[in-house]
Amino acid sequence: NLTLTGPSVQINIAGRTGLATRDYDQRVTVTPQLASNLPVAGAFFGPLGVGVGAAIYLGGKLFKALPDQVDRILQQKYTVTGPWEDPQVNPE
Repeated sequence: NLTLTGPSVQINIAGRTGLATRDYDQRVTVTPQLASNLPVAGAFFGPLGVGVGAAIYLGGKLFKALPDQVDRILQQKYTVTGPWEDPQVNPE
């Protein structure tokens, strides 16, 4: 199992990587971290963006679960199977 965390995304990879057989059998979950970055991104869009960014920031502070729910809604899951030379990546 592997988890990669960055400022804008978290990627979880679970499953098997066949070293001897040189193949994959994995499930990949990609969760964007957009909610925590929206107030900063809003600042780049002028006065209207600052207002929207501030509202999102305050909403996130008032409702702590809100950013996590937004990110979870945008989450994508994939299966990765097949040989290293030609892996098949399919959305779930």
